[in-house]
Amino acid sequence: MSEQSRMTPPSEGRRERHPLTQEERDVREINALRARAESAERERDELQALCDKLSNLLKRTAIALRGPEPELEMWSWSDLPERITAQLTEAERAQQALRAALDAASRRHHQHYHTVYDEDSAEIRPIYEACNEDVCVADRALTGAPSEKESTK
Repeated sequence: MSEQSRMTPPSEGRRERHPLTQEERDVREINALRARAESAERERDELQALCDKLSNLLKRTAIALRGPEPELEMWSWSDLPERITAQLTEAERAQQALRAALDAASRRHHQHYHTVYDEDSAEIRPIYEACNEDVCVADRALTGAPSEKESTK
């Protein structure tokens, strides 16, 4: 063996690097583009599913606020925030009016009871207690407070 061959390690088992041919570069680029296209398609499908879900939510909200849609038409969604605000405002006004009426009825009830109630009359007491319970139930319903039965559980 020559001196030079002993110094140079054998190349067995090692792959020598060679520059890629144009065809190999094209194949790699095509594969990378395919992977990006598949990723973009998955993202598009996810976004479309989200869009469909939100569209359905808006459609159901519009129907809940305005009633059934006319045949072959869809309600506009552009005024939903204003409609919801108006309905909430109206509900608050109705609740205040109901609470005022309930307070007035309760005061009249108590005034009437104290005017009519005779300690010797056992007939009026059950009526008073039933009416008072009705007033309390209505008041708890308005305020969202638990009933006496629920609060003792």
